[in-house]
Amino acid sequence: MPSSPISGGRHLELYVDGESAYGDGGTGYPVAADALAIESWADNSTAPSFMRADATGRVTPTYGGKEKRTAEWECGGYLLPAAAGSTPDIGADLMPLGGFKSDGASGADTVETGSSTTTINATGHGYSAGEFVQINGDVRRIESTNANDFTLAQPLSSTPANGDAIGAVLAYTIKPTRDTTPDSVALWLADNNRLTWLRGAVPNSWSFQFSDPAGLKFTCGGFARSATRLVSVVLTADINNSTTTVAVSKGHGIPATASATEPYYLQVGDEVLKVIAVSGNTLTTDTRGTYLGGGSAASHSTGDEVFPYTPTPTTTGSIVDSTAGAVWVGDDELLSTSTLSLAVEMGCEAITAEHGDAHEVHWYTQGKVDITLNIEGAARREHLNALMQAARDHTAQEILVQQGTTAGAIFGVYAPSCYLDLPSNAMEAATASGTLAFAAKPTDAGGTVDAITLFFA
Repeated sequence: MPSSPISGGRHLELYVDGESAYGDGGTGYPVAADALAIESWADNSTAPSFMRADATGRVTPTYGGKEKRTAEWECGGYLLPAAAGSTPDIGADLMPLGGFKSDGASGADTVETGSSTTTINATGHGYSAGEFVQINGDVRRIESTNANDFTLAQPLSSTPANGDAIGAVLAYTIKPTRDTTPDSVALWLADNNRLTWLRGAVPNSWSFQFSDPAGLKFTCGGFARSATRLVSVVLTADINNSTTTVAVSKGHGIPATASATEPYYLQVGDEVLKVIAVSGNTLTTDTRGTYLGGGSAASHSTGDEVFPYTPTPTTTGSIVDSTAGAVWVGDDELLSTSTLSLAVEMGCEAITAEHGDAHEVHWYTQGKVDITLNIEGAARREHLNALMQAARDHTAQEILVQQGTTAGAIFGVYAPSCYLDLPSNAMEAATASGTLAFAAKPTDAGGTVDAITLFFA
């Protein structure tokens, strides 16, 4: 296979770690269990300067000084649910620190005889209204309960049999209140022995694309307080297993802010070096030893590569393919859906231009959340007419979207109170159906319901 020293994104690895205080950088290094499988990454971080505007006797610019640093980012990839009822890869830190909260998973049980597509018999089940369950690949919300049975809000696609499993469903909703400490994450993006470290990253924009033929995908992006880049260098002098003064080809490849309280971890061979100072092209390391699971202190030769430490990523989960699923709008299921996406804007606004701060983003505040479901598909003529009437009358509609029907690889969204724009439609004279395209705006119905629930099953 051809190879190149120029990075092209083939080796992308992303690690996400929650911060305990805004901009503190999390653990200070990437951790294998924090890995998130992605297929795309973009960041725009700047360290701008300004030119003097006063008269200097010259016609060419004269350097004036530093301006505040800025950083923005976006990542994207497959949405990878884990085992049914378990936390998915994006649910460990990115979602909880990006405006969502986990409502926990419903329990597992078994269908008993006499059940129908809407009423499930399960003696002493323990479920509550509003929870979600998965039965034979269908995820449904529980409308009401009795001691030994419960009623579903939408009918199952087929009648369940005695002994069929009732699977657990993990639900996430929008955080209803502001936190006293702002939510933020530290992000490490590794690519071909380069490492970008974003601190104070705020997941502000979310998008879920259900209609991608290659499987369900997500994108997430926002702003960050700071960005630090580390690159690969080489040794310019031999070192033994106790040397703590290390000469390298490009000292600027490691941030000059390195210190005993903010070290940077570099790797040479299988040994990890803890760098606590940088001066020109000379690195100072802490006492040589075993750091972050690396090899023991060893001798290394001139020309050996010294590169930012990254662990072997640990990722789990299954792709949610696009070959199975359903979309309910109002009281009926759409005949087909060609395009479907969910966009959530968390409404975070950066507090900027703080006096004496080296970075543009000093803090942030939370505004209103904005949510949009975009749907294109086909509906029965009567269903289409009902949706158009609901749009004209501003009558809220319930929407349930599910993709995937295999336990451990199901994702969906439930929105109990959506207002539709007037659907565009093309009625087909020879059939009893028509196509439609519309946007739906989920609401909290005056604070009585969660505007949306994202579920993994």
